[in-house]
Amino acid sequence: MATNSIDDSSNVSAAHTVFQPTVVLIDSSHPYYFHPSDSPDMVLINSLFDGKGYGGWRRAIVIALSAKNKLNFIDGTYSEPDSSSINFKQWNRYNDMVISWLLNSLSKDIAESVLYSKTATNI
Repeated sequence: MATNSIDDSSNVSAAHTVFQPTVVLIDSSHPYYFHPSDSPDMVLINSLFDGKGYGGWRRAIVIALSAKNKLNFIDGTYSEPDSSSINFKQWNRYNDMVISWLLNSLSKDIAESVLYSKTATNI
């Protein structure tokens, strides 16, 4: 007995297409990683640097940036890539975040004096 079957595999419409979710792995140890709670207005340390007690302030900043894996932006390890690099925009984004954090840890007068620094290393 012959059966009459139709192979519909070539006629699958978009309405019947099953999409598999894309799995994105995020390496939280990568310097270009931000935690969802990181923001430009975040205050990393309790006391602002006002020109006094630099050693303690510096130590607190180093600890905070190290904990966030962003110390490389102030020690020059991750220097600004060439503007044609595929990492240029991403590096600028992270550098700007670190600059924001540093500015938030300075007194108003000191922050105004370094506001136009292009890199976190310069601050």
